[in-house]
Amino acid sequence: MTTLPTTSLDKLSTLGLVTGEQRGAILAHPDYVAFAQLGQPDQQLLWAYRHGLISHQELDAMTTLEETERDRIVDTVNEQIADEICDHHRLLADQLLMLGLITDQQREEAAPDNYMWRIDSAADMLVALYEDHVVPAQDIVVLRERAKAERHLIDGARRLQIVEQVHGRLAADPEYARHMARPAQAPPVSDHVLLVIGFLCYWMLLVEEWLAVGIGVLGVWMMGGHRGLLNLLFCALAWYSFLWP
Repeated sequence: MTTLPTTSLDKLSTLGLVTGEQRGAILAHPDYVAFAQLGQPDQQLLWAYRHGLISHQELDAMTTLEETERDRIVDTVNEQIADEICDHHRLLADQLLMLGLITDQQREEAAPDNYMWRIDSAADMLVALYEDHVVPAQDIVVLRERAKAERHLIDGARRLQIVEQVHGRLAADPEYARHMARPAQAPPVSDHVLLVIGFLCYWMLLVEEWLAVGIGVLGVWMMGGHRGLLNLLFCALAWYSFLWP
């Protein structure tokens, strides 16, 4: 039976980077062969972190702010972990964008690099964006209602799962609860869409008055009363088409 060398592990122990209990867990781990083949102490310490044998909090506690070999090893490991965490967070934010749960602007404001702790899931990332005021409560309420209605579409089940997890996390949040008590409103329609509807109204005046009335009323409804001038424009078109001789 071949005995694997423990010299590298002994160095981590000597530097105080692993406790006796952690050393025993590393020796007993099924992948200890891979650990023993790593050439540098920082790689070995990172291996122990990735396999859940050392926590991020324990790594932080090892830092003494002194220029010692121990500190250099810990700093190197923490930098690698930070890079991995940032990459992971970018993937989660991109996933939310692809699922239509955040907008392009919100993705730009997400700044995944700001979260130095690991966010495990897309739902947790959406909660973090809410807490950072990137995604408002009203958006999440609307997303939840939409996800329920679109659960049978492509990725609909995944979207619904995420927003339901977010809803469960935020149910006790006063701001979110206040918006939950209000009727969900559809997000505002683009000004470009509204202008197209306006031109259709005008054109339909020359063809069919009642059709123009219908399109005008539809435009007013889509605006939700949020754009005063355009609202008045659609109302004027609708009434003008109705009174057209």
